[in-house]
Amino acid sequence: MKKILFVLPFIALLGACLDPEAPLPGPSTESKTVKLTKANCGLTNSDSTEAFETSLDIEGKEEKYVFEIGPNCYAHATYEEFLIKKNGYIKSKSTFKVDRLIIDYFSGKGVNFEVLDANGSLVSSHESTVQTEYPGDSDKGAVLEYAIDGNSWTIQNKTEYKPAFYSITVVFTI
Repeated sequence: MKKILFVLPFIALLGACLDPEAPLPGPSTESKTVKLTKANCGLTNSDSTEAFETSLDIEGKEEKYVFEIGPNCYAHATYEEFLIKKNGYIKSKSTFKVDRLIIDYFSGKGVNFEVLDANGSLVSSHESTVQTEYPGDSDKGAVLEYAIDGNSWTIQNKTEYKPAFYSITVVFTI
């Protein structure tokens, strides 16, 4: 009799687990970041002539975050920055849900381009609490955040000015 009383709670627990009316647990989501910089973007000191893909490791995951970098982009020969010339772009090729972009600009003038969401709509920015990677009296840079809330984004330059970046950080969920 004691054996039956001992086994009954386990049978009840198993039965509860098999209840077809019980909700299934949702997929787990985990916030991750990747940071595109001069050192890992794949650009050289010469203008890129065609689009190419570059991917960054995601900490603790086998998947990679994939970017497409278009023509008219290059890495500065001296400084820790990379640039997008007129009609150049950088965009996401990954399908992860992106929460926001954090862009560390070489100068305040570097904001003369567009950040677009998956629908091609312009995304507005706000100042970030993240500090620039290269602070100093001579740096006129800005760190801005863009709420993406989707699976796709594009940074494009439609001006003659060449926006320069220290980094583009992508915050996304897996």
